[in-house]
Amino acid sequence: MSSVLRFLRRPTNLISVIILTLVVVASLWPVGWLPHDPIESDLIKRLIPPAWAEGGDPAYLLGTDNIGRDVFSRVIYGSRFSMLIATSAIVISAVLGIAAGVIAGYTGGRTDSVIMRLVDVQLAFPVIILLIAVVGVVGTGLVPLILVIGITGWAQYARIVRGSTLSIANTEYVEAARALGAGPIRIMFRDVLPNLTSEIIVLSSFGIARMLLLESGLSFLGLGIPPQYPSWGGMVGDSRDYLRSGWWILAFAGGAIALTVLAFNFLGDGLRDSLDPTTRARVKTKQKASK
Repeated sequence: MSSVLRFLRRPTNLISVIILTLVVVASLWPVGWLPHDPIESDLIKRLIPPAWAEGGDPAYLLGTDNIGRDVFSRVIYGSRFSMLIATSAIVISAVLGIAAGVIAGYTGGRTDSVIMRLVDVQLAFPVIILLIAVVGVVGTGLVPLILVIGITGWAQYARIVRGSTLSIANTEYVEAARALGAGPIRIMFRDVLPNLTSEIIVLSSFGIARMLLLESGLSFLGLGIPPQYPSWGGMVGDSRDYLRSGWWILAFAGGAIALTVLAFNFLGDGLRDSLDPTTRARVKTKQKASK
């Protein structure tokens, strides 16, 4: 509990936790409790400004979009699709990348060389161009989008986990496990992997932010989930022809993306500082010096 309180004393950590808590609550919010149907359109009420702006309607807090859908309801409802895609994709990336990194770092030799060359090939391609090409082949939809984004994100995990595994593989407790007759698989996933937990948590925090941006970029280009289901990136894409007459669509959907990405990045920084012993020691030294 004390470590949690120390973590929350840092203002950026506290703000990021509050923002992400609100995003999680919004993504779990029942559709029936929203003020308006987020999918149903009403052309008579198209492009109504936010309630506080001139010409606004109190019934539509953040205004309506180009076909009369409530922006507030769509931002809340769209959070579930954006977060579902980002979190599901990061799980796929983490599982593939961690497994590849641990195997490469522990076994070494030809296996290590092959996996690392695959990582190099993956990282050589611009991610968004690769995603556009793959989505163009497999088609759009919720499941294909999750799989495509998830599979293309494994290389970052593999490279970092492999480096950490190389340093752990020669430690005394791993040597002791070998001497006791433990097999490679047992050592990799019972002795090596648990010691990578802090790095994996920090990587995942930054990774979710990256996945959210990738999903938003693809949805902006019309390659995301079907347009009848709102996502933040899709809403930004819908607003590009209405930047003057419907600026609020871009402002609130884009603002939701920006705040969530910043919150995940701040959270990643805070977790890295809290979980990394070297960073903790450096911070304590600075605090003592300042006193």
